[in-house]
Parts: sequence; C-alpha cells; structure tokens
Amino acid sequence: MNKFLLDTAARKLRPYPAWQYGHDFSVDNSAHDYGELLLYQEKEIGRLWCTDITITNKAIAVSYGEQDSNLGYPAGIKVWTPQSGKWITVDLPWLCTIIGWREE
Repeated sequence: MNKFLLDTAARKLRPYPAWQYGHDFSVDNSAHDYGELLLYQEKEIGRLWCTDITITNKAIAVSYGEQDSNLGYPAGIKVWTPQSGKWITVDLPWLCTIIGWREE
C-alpha cells in the first residue's frame, strides 16, 4: 500500500515512505513486497497485511488478514508489546475494527 504526502504549496504528491505513530512506534512504507513494515524504536517488529493500527504507550494493535485478503473482513487482531517482544494473535473472523482496550 503506497502512501503519499500532498504538497499543496508545490501542487504535487510526494512519496511518504515512513511516519511516526507515536510512543516509539512507526511504519516504514518504502519499497517492499507487501503489507506494513512496523517498527518499534526504529527496529522491525513485523511486516503485516493489516489496517486499523492502534497505539498506546505500551502496545500496538492491528486488524490483520492474509496477504492480499480483503481487510474490510479481517481474520482478527494482532497485539505487540515491548514487554513480550512478540505478536499475540486473536482470530476473530467477525471483527470489523479495533475499538480500543482497557489497561488494568
């Protein structure tokens, strides 16, 4: 999925290869085969076919699907935290979007 920056002063679309989501999470959208290259503190944490990226200061969550699948009907969600350093997958084929979460 390509992202572009709209430069209204120059009236041009420019490639937008990377951006910060906050809390040390970012995405590198430069040349790659598929999906989003997700980073934490500028280190790769995963390359996922995903949408609905949601961030807190302690976690990132995404709606995901198989490569080239229709993300309007995701397979479920994936959550990554710096504490675990790995993705937790929750398959929810009826999930439409991530609404939020509660910290306890």
